[in-house]
Amino acid sequence: MFSDNTLAKRIESAQAQNQIDYAQAHQDIQLNSPYTALRLGNGAALFAGIESPLTQSFGLGFGDEMHESDIETLEEFFFSRAAAANIEVSNLSAMSLTAILGKRGYIVCEYSHVLGLDMRAYHPASLPALPVLQLDRTEVPTAATAIAAGFLEHNVGESEIPEDFQEMFVVSMNTHGSSAFAVTVDGEIAGAGGMTLVDGIAMLSGASTQPKYRNRGIQKALITERLRFAREAGCDIAVVSTQPGTVSQCNMQAMGFGILYARTKFYKAAPQS
Repeated sequence: MFSDNTLAKRIESAQAQNQIDYAQAHQDIQLNSPYTALRLGNGAALFAGIESPLTQSFGLGFGDEMHESDIETLEEFFFSRAAAANIEVSNLSAMSLTAILGKRGYIVCEYSHVLGLDMRAYHPASLPALPVLQLDRTEVPTAATAIAAGFLEHNVGESEIPEDFQEMFVVSMNTHGSSAFAVTVDGEIAGAGGMTLVDGIAMLSGASTQPKYRNRGIQKALITERLRFAREAGCDIAVVSTQPGTVSQCNMQAMGFGILYARTKFYKAAPQS
């Protein structure tokens, strides 16, 4: 695939729509914490709690020209909720956006890569080595607990999982177009992962394995099954975001994914009251 502004805009627009859908899913399953989203041009921002890694924006800098007043609107959305402004910017978006952020005192706090796989040319070499189950909605909370434990580097039951952290995965696997998949060992969810389909794009996310079940091929099985599902659903591209130079990026490239573009996260602290 050739990565250009058109492809990046399509992917970033899907990510922005997922932000809107995330807030709606949170409302639909009637959780108590305050989640809300803001549509801003081609992009969107999500507030999912002051400390949540999901509290940020995507998709800005494509389409209509960005103005400083747009960033002021975004800052009001975050700052009025006592949250810092975190803005993910694609390196294929308009340079005017980066200039505005620099002018307004933003600092760079994170880099990431967006990797993609052309599903039209994807043909898995074999079925997953381990059976992978597609979960129904009633099984999502259990899967979310296993995913959260994996990210926290412990096994289910070893220590308490923060409620808001587990909730983050519950909501993500209940958004429009999302599905959850898991591998079980001796009746326990050993590893699980989600995927969201938006506009023909399969966005892989939220996968982890409990430490005691690692090095058994669980992640590879989860990736293979999600890609199979996406291909049968008619998606023409699968994407995933990783930090540069990590084991996660290496694993995705080994599965055939290639780097499409980079993102830079810009940060500005909320004003002290």
